[in-house]
Order: sequence, then structure tokens, then C-alpha cells
Amino acid sequence: DAQGSSFWPVGNAVVTILDLNNQVIETITPSSDKFNHVLYKGKTKPLPGQSYTVQVSIKDEPIRQAINKVPTYVPITSVEMDSSKLIDGEPIEMKVNFKDPASEKNYYTIKIIEDTFYIANKDTVWYTQEIFFEVVNQSLTSDETGLEKLINDSHFNGKEYTFHLKLHNRYIYGPKIVPRNTRLILLSITEEYYRYFSTKILQESKSYDPFAQPVQVFTNIENGLGIFAGYSSSVV
Repeated sequence: DAQGSSFWPVGNAVVTILDLNNQVIETITPSSDKFNHVLYKGKTKPLPGQSYTVQVSIKDEPIRQAINKVPTYVPITSVEMDSSKLIDGEPIEMKVNFKDPASEKNYYTIKIIEDTFYIANKDTVWYTQEIFFEVVNQSLTSDETGLEKLINDSHFNGKEYTFHLKLHNRYIYGPKIVPRNTRLILLSITEEYYRYFSTKILQESKSYDPFAQPVQVFTNIENGLGIFAGYSSSVV
């Protein structure tokens, strides 16, 4: 029930989560939040390396289902930032170091989340936003647009590696200096996550080109459309 969606929310489905042996872990029925958005929210916390199946049942309709897993947890080993460029308007250079597992194909995305506030009419207004940044590594296999950065380990499989990022520093002008809390998140994502957002990005980039070939967005939902995908995250 996403805001701005052209689809009506489904309020009469039953969602079932199963393990690798098709044993039921949890059955989820619809609820609603304070804005009356339809929610299907379970209590099960998925575990790294484990596969799960989601099944969606609606009366008189075929079952929609998909299988995916939570990939291997890849910890950030260190984060380095050039503090000399903490000047208003200057890009901030950041290095994110980690060790890529050698035993499998790995896919990643990076997100930077900022908690901040500003003062308006003597009221403190808190908000959270995702920060735009660039991945400036040369010869890196990546797909990106706006906030979504998708990277695979073709050039660094099994090695210590560093992502070089460039953040565009943004201060809020006002009567007070605004302290902020920023979280850098390295997400280890499944191939399905990577393929879905890669094709979605490609489709969006071609949407205004009348001569472009149609782009089919990847889906792994049987009898439906969409994505069921997993990730694990390391946060600094």
C-alpha cells in the first residue's frame, strides 16, 4: 500500500512464510496502521544463509509465491573520511573498507542515512533522509541512478576492497548549527535484488526515449509480478 501507488491495496490475503523444508514458520493476516494503510507484518526475523518461501493466498485466485534467502553478512572493517573537507559546499571523500567472501558471487549496495533537524518558528523539526553520493571507483561494475547504487564483485572477488565515495555536504542555513547523526550501511544483497533494481533502473532511464527497446523488469514472483529478495546489512 505504497503512497502514490496506482494499485488498490489487497486487504483479504493470507501471507505464509515457510522454511527450506516447506514447514510453516508464520502465517500473517492483514492489519492497518494509524493512517489506515494495509499492512502484512510478521514477527519472524530472517537468518543469514537461510532460504525462505513467501506464499500469498487470496480466495478464488492462484497462489502467488517466491523463494529467496538472506545472503552472507559482510561486515564493514573500517570507514575513513577526509575531515579537511568538512567545509560548507565542499564534497566529502569517504572510503568504506570490507572483505569480500571468496566462496560465492556477491552483490552490494550502499546507503547513507541522515538524522537531522532544523528550527522553524521556534519549533524543532526532526526528519530522516537518504543522502546522495557518488561511487568514484574506476573499472567497477555498477548500475546506479540517484540513490540506488548496485555493485557486484566481478573485479574484487575474495579480496579486501575499498569503495571510494564522494558525498556532497549540505548544511541547513538558519540561526543554529545543526548537529546530525549519519549512518553508513553496506548491504549484502541477493542476485534477485540486484537484477530487479538493475532492470528497474534501466527501464527508468529508457522511459523518455521513443526509440529505445522495451525493458522487462525482473520479477521472481510465481503467478505475479514484483520482487521477494533478501539482504544483510553492516552499519557504521
